[in-house]
Amino acid sequence: MTTKLLLFPWGNNNGHVVRCGALGNAAMRQGMSVAIPVLTQSQGQIVRAMGCAPVMYPSGSVPREFWSVWGDVDFVRHAVALDIDMINEHRPDLVVHDGRMSANVACSVSSVPSVGVMQHIHFPGPWGSKTPIRDCPYSRVGSFSGRGGLKPTSRLAAS
Repeated sequence: MTTKLLLFPWGNNNGHVVRCGALGNAAMRQGMSVAIPVLTQSQGQIVRAMGCAPVMYPSGSVPREFWSVWGDVDFVRHAVALDIDMINEHRPDLVVHDGRMSANVACSVSSVPSVGVMQHIHFPGPWGSKTPIRDCPYSRVGSFSGRGGLKPTSRLAAS
């Protein structure tokens, strides 16, 4: 049976899309089935050029400036719902998210194993950023997760 992998990029930044495309391409060479959700047609073209299958989020999935929306609990709830829909549609054996916080929550709700691939700047503390805008979304996602009855997510730093 073929392992099904769903790779969630962070969002608007093509760097995250390219990183997921590279991971997806390597997984496909190992015989896995790969889908990568994207927000724009141009991101879909990047994913196809890397040999993977793009799947489109509904238009308008990110209504405002991309960093600010993660501080909005209603947007986080919306993003989690979109990610749960993607998981239900594709039924992956494993999810890899490139820092997309809502995918982590969606995987927990859906009981799908997941792993995150992120830059160190996404983590508060001595190994990462001290910039409030980068730390703020984690507290919003954490508070949303707590209200949903989910266990808090843990963050590990690579040594």
